[in-house]
Amino acid sequence: MTSIVSNVRSYPEEDLLNSVRLAKLHKWEDVANETGFKVETYLGSSTIPEAGLGRFVATDIKKGDIVRVQKIGDKTLECYASETDMAARIARDGIQYLEYFGHTGPQARPETRDLVFVNNPPLYSNHCTGAAKNIETVWDGDVKYIRATRDISPGEELMEDYRSFGEVGWFEAFLVLDGRVPVRQLGEMLG
Repeated sequence: MTSIVSNVRSYPEEDLLNSVRLAKLHKWEDVANETGFKVETYLGSSTIPEAGLGRFVATDIKKGDIVRVQKIGDKTLECYASETDMAARIARDGIQYLEYFGHTGPQARPETRDLVFVNNPPLYSNHCTGAAKNIETVWDGDVKYIRATRDISPGEELMEDYRSFGEVGWFEAFLVLDGRVPVRQLGEMLG
């Protein structure tokens, strides 16, 4: 059976291995007080074929519970306003890092307009819609919350709708020029 993801883009094995390498290198195994996670989670192979890694919950989570809290400017939420700002990150981890983990906030909010964010460590959520979706991003000023949209059982993968990310023209153009697909556009392509 061919997955939807493989119809959009085939992620080379070396990119997946690079993600695993980064996770080990940065010891992103979850220390809640250092990563912003408010629940115990772990990384594993995504339940979506060819999607790479996914983040799974280790405990029961109730609808409305906060999964993660981050503030713009703290070490768990990097913020970029231009290609120049991203240069050091690209030099260190490669452009695929920003393709996989770069996301945007609501464009109607002055705190997040035209900015690109990178979770540190990455959230490793994957795209889905409908009943499988179990988290959403909610902003309050410069604080970003990942909130459960339904009850989540231990062993379930964190899933969100990538189409909810705002469009930041400079970032999307930057990725497209390198032959890459921004997360928001990937969500639109997958439906």
